Amino acid sequence: MGFRERFRNFMQGRYGTDEFSRFLSLSALVMLVAALIIKGVGAATAGSVIWWIALAVIIVSYYRMFSRNVSRRYAENVKFLALRDRIKGLSRREINHLKQLRTHRFFRCPGCSQRVRIPRCKGRIRIVCPKCGTAFVRRS
Repeated sequence: MGFRERFRNFMQGRYGTDEFSRFLSLSALVMLVAALIIKGVGAATAGSVIWWIALAVIIVSYYRMFSRNVSRRYAENVKFLALRDRIKGLSRREINHLKQLRTHRFFRCPGCSQRVRIPRCKGRIRIVCPKCGTAFVRRS
């Protein structure tokens, strides 16, 4: 029986890797590099603290990978993915907003605070909020 087969047998029934584990491993690697750089600059105490935090993150990552409590690890991964997608969605929305600033103006509805997009250079126009129906006049 080779190493791969023994490892495969060992991992049977265990959780393995997922997006959250990969994120933890990558962040630990970044922290280790930062600790080396900080120690090289001369702040040995701060570098040591970051090194110990990175070590703790690696231990948590391996604990998650070798865990037999699959449902709990899956729930943790779902929470992480929801948070990551929310952060990505916010940044993506703001980038799209900045791209559209040349051609459109954005106003907040006085009734419900919904953001309304109006084309530029149309003069004074009456805007009807698509969410609550409140009408207001603005200059585009």
